[in-house]
Amino acid sequence: MKSPIFKLTAVNDFSNPAVKNSKELKKWLHELPILNFEVSIRALSGSIEFCNSEPLKFKQRIDLIQCYFVMTNKLFYSIEKLGIYIPFD
Repeated sequence: MKSPIFKLTAVNDFSNPAVKNSKELKKWLHELPILNFEVSIRALSGSIEFCNSEPLKFKQRIDLIQCYFVMTNKLFYSIEKLGIYIPFD
């Protein structure tokens, strides 16, 4: 059995699922409330920060970064398209 790479808290949930591969991260990212930009950005930011602090193999890190890249682009493209300004602090 694979050990978890790291754990993520599901948005608006008290569970703490283990992320073992990019497939599980994609599932977590897909469940983000993309229309609730503030919640999604905070969850995504915290997750990326946590992932960056974990000691990962190069291939694992690249796979996870690609997952984050896709979701980040999707999120910011949606924000830009709607002309929404979100102050970052």
